[in-house]
Amino acid sequence: MKKFITIVLTLMLALVMFVACDDKPETKPEYNVFMPDGAPALSLVSQFDKAEIAGYKVNFTVVPASAIATYCMSEQADLAILPTNAAANVYNKGKAYKYVAATSHGNLFGVGKSELASVQDLKGKVVGVIGQGQVPDMMMRAIFAKNDIEIVVGESGATGVEGKVTLVYAADGPTLMPLIKKGTVDFGVLGEPAVTTAISNNIGVLAFNVQHLYGATGYPQAGLVAKNSVEDEFLTAFLDAIKAGEKFAEENPQQAVTLIGSKMLDGSESSIKALSAETVKRCNIKIVPSGECKQQVLDLLTAIYQIKAEAVGGKVPDKAFFRA
Repeated sequence: MKKFITIVLTLMLALVMFVACDDKPETKPEYNVFMPDGAPALSLVSQFDKAEIAGYKVNFTVVPASAIATYCMSEQADLAILPTNAAANVYNKGKAYKYVAATSHGNLFGVGKSELASVQDLKGKVVGVIGQGQVPDMMMRAIFAKNDIEIVVGESGATGVEGKVTLVYAADGPTLMPLIKKGTVDFGVLGEPAVTTAISNNIGVLAFNVQHLYGATGYPQAGLVAKNSVEDEFLTAFLDAIKAGEKFAEENPQQAVTLIGSKMLDGSESSIKALSAETVKRCNIKIVPSGECKQQVLDLLTAIYQIKAEAVGGKVPDKAFFRA
């Protein structure tokens, strides 16, 4: 009898332990989200004060724009905001990331001494562009190709060539602005918030909208990518959250500045010192899931590929590039 009771008690104890273990809550993964300093960070800033989304721990880090792709190439980032062509490059290099959503749709503008009536009026002019081989350069080249405008590349101080556009490159906005102010270039292509800085410092006026020159609705300049291993439940919740917050920076510009500063890598200083609602509006933040912008992304990558194949990793990505 004692033996029987011992067996029963042992079975009951095992059952209790099994139920207790079965009731233990599942531990959800923790995700690291990286984005470049500047306008791209505005698409996620509404979530910076959250430690969790849908029960998943989330860490946000803002890094120098020049370094953002390395966090995907090294696979440190679970999610990241990348220029769309850089996202294609990462994918084509064999890294297991997918394009989840377009997050900004062009924040490039021409600044000069007068407004531009037509893209044809750039013939004979010298146009300064930031980042040779980068998005601003690729977009201007695509626009000129679309409008059958021949370009030549010159050094700082170059003079215009009749019937052609002379491109002069600068490393960044602060380098290009003095060239615009001195008249060394007739127009300079800058991204927000540098455009607002240039106008407020009387360097020039808003001369043309690069997005309008490319197409009325702009183009998917930057997007959110995620590792293939990121759980779909989290991606859905994350997209819903950033979609709901896409107007946050426009409605709370100074709070957005503070939040971005709080997430800078190793306590470094953000390039964004101040924002206005108008500046944020020109950053063209809109969250569009990949299923709704796939063709626009492919059109952009095809245009860039035709200019410089290596800028997208040597080929236009296949359909597996996009989140299903």
